[in-house]
Amino acid sequence: MEQICLYVPDYIVTIYRSVTSGGLLSFFGLVIALLIPFAIFIINNNNRTDEEKDFARVERAVILNKVMHVPFLVVATFFGGLASLLFIDNVHCNTMEIIHNLVMCVIIIAATVTIMWIIKDTILWIKSSAKPDTIDSFCFKKWKEYLEKIDDKDFYETWSSIFGNKKLSAVLQPAYLSIFFDKIEAKKSSEKFIKYRILCENLKNIKIHNPGVLEILVNGVDLDYSGITLLNMIRDNCGLAGDYNLLMDYIDKKVQDSQNNESGSLIVKDFLFDGIRYFFKDEKKEREFVNAIPPSWKLNSLLQSAPQIMSKAMAVYYPEIMQYLLDKQNEKNIGLLEHINIALIGGLGNADIDERLLADICEIYGSSYRIIPLKDGQTLEQKLIEDYLKIETRYFANSNMYTVILDPDGKLSTKQSEKIQETNAIKILINIFPKIITDKTHIKEMQKEIKKQLTNSPNDYRLNRLSKIYNSLLQYASKA
Repeated sequence: MEQICLYVPDYIVTIYRSVTSGGLLSFFGLVIALLIPFAIFIINNNNRTDEEKDFARVERAVILNKVMHVPFLVVATFFGGLASLLFIDNVHCNTMEIIHNLVMCVIIIAATVTIMWIIKDTILWIKSSAKPDTIDSFCFKKWKEYLEKIDDKDFYETWSSIFGNKKLSAVLQPAYLSIFFDKIEAKKSSEKFIKYRILCENLKNIKIHNPGVLEILVNGVDLDYSGITLLNMIRDNCGLAGDYNLLMDYIDKKVQDSQNNESGSLIVKDFLFDGIRYFFKDEKKEREFVNAIPPSWKLNSLLQSAPQIMSKAMAVYYPEIMQYLLDKQNEKNIGLLEHINIALIGGLGNADIDERLLADICEIYGSSYRIIPLKDGQTLEQKLIEDYLKIETRYFANSNMYTVILDPDGKLSTKQSEKIQETNAIKILINIFPKIITDKTHIKEMQKEIKKQLTNSPNDYRLNRLSKIYNSLLQYASKA
């Protein structure tokens, strides 16, 4: 066994015998020394402003964990140094000692390779200026590795630092947002709300005018109360250069893909109608906002054979916004109110819908029908008529534009056009008040009460208007 050196070439034996523990330790120390200047450079890189210090702290964590691989570095340094110290000098072909030294050499080589791998990553990081400016950059790949595995306890502080950086790369914001939403996808709704706060608090630093950023924001949030809160903040910070159109188009696609009626209701009530109220004092933004309402959301899309979720949700809440517009009207804003109303209903000038009839029925049933404190001996119909007669005169949704068409005899007929508009309005009203518009008994009772009151006030404009409304409703109900 002691003669193992006889079977190995002399030059290998010579090299082997020349290796010493001190030499290995010096070599390994030299390898460690190669890493030191690079490590100092990237850790103490002070090219950050005061506003970026929090971001720099997170960047340092990325460097330590994913570039310098500190856990591997510590293990490699410890075992590499220990193996160098345990190497046996002046070996005279003792088999056990040779095996021992071979094991030590393998450990030293593995440690050296690990450190060279760390040096390589460090140089690549420095080469790319330590700024992840593109999604394919080495630096961003390291950021992604770190953020995808971040612990919950570090989540809030880390992401607040990232989105709080005013100079965060606009090119990379969609990628950061994708990672962010992937991390919270499986969280509970209450936990997501806390995470959404990070975006709410730093929305000024997020380029929501970037279509890619906006799309990921919309697709990432849940269409629940917490998600709507974030969407409303995004809405309120949109610019006038088509941002509203993009925002609503992305929301529309998300709702249609989900086919969730509850989400549609939340969007109409807490996003769209809330936006109309929010922008009401800024006419320019108000017009831009309502102009962006997708066609599938408008009331006139209920006339299609297969209306979408959003138009059905619009029908539920339209009486509420009609009452809001009625309460807000004055001599200066009639044009704006009409613009909003047409945007909700749809159609250029409402050539296909009797806008006036739609508004009248919503005013009759939109508020008083839901909570009706009747006086002693008073009927429901008497109460509805009484409330309608007290309503402030409406100056918007009072006239219609008719497309003159040919009647059955081939003659031009405005009356025929008016009838088409009226029928379409009633079809929409059936979606808004399904149990009322089809109730023949109630409609006839309304007619009787209106006729009785007209006996005492034959020239009352509003009573005559009510008489015409309920004649039209009864005609439609009889044909249906």
